[in-house]
Amino acid sequence: MGSIIALALFLFVFMMLRAKVGLVFSTAYSGLGIAFIDGMAWLLNRDFPPGLLQEYINLP
Repeated sequence: MGSIIALALFLFVFMMLRAKVGLVFSTAYSGLGIAFIDGMAWLLNRDFPPGLLQEYINLP
């Protein structure tokens, strides 16, 4: 999988299982976390390494 998809899944599962917060809170914080990481990558002019999913599907 790609880095962003894996990070989104990790953040969501971590919030649900370890932080023991609800579905809406986990989804919101995962979205904010991805937006922050993507914003920092854009600011630093960095690209995420491609994953196996990008070999099969054309992703932006």
